[in-house]
Amino acid sequence: MSWEIVSNSTTARYNLGEDSYQTETIKLVSKKFHSEPGDYKEPEDTVCIATFQADSLHGMFSWKVSARRSGFEINPAIEEVFETTIPDPSIEVDEPAFDILEKE
Repeated sequence: MSWEIVSNSTTARYNLGEDSYQTETIKLVSKKFHSEPGDYKEPEDTVCIATFQADSLHGMFSWKVSARRSGFEINPAIEEVFETTIPDPSIEVDEPAFDILEKE
């Protein structure tokens, strides 16, 4: 069974000063799968790193998300959003939600 990381959010809300804004549509721009050693006597883990981007009135936002299917586990899980890039350091952004879509 194959799987991928998807965004549950269509857009991201953000604040700049006292004003609120919304990005354009969040899009998947890249995904890479690789294997990492499992725990003792377990099969390798499958890891996916996905990059999502959304343009806005103030520039480009991006998020890197990791997910893992460990050894004997059937279902993969989101590990973390480990890199968020915003166009202006004074912007406060509501992080979008990410999930796993499993395909048969």
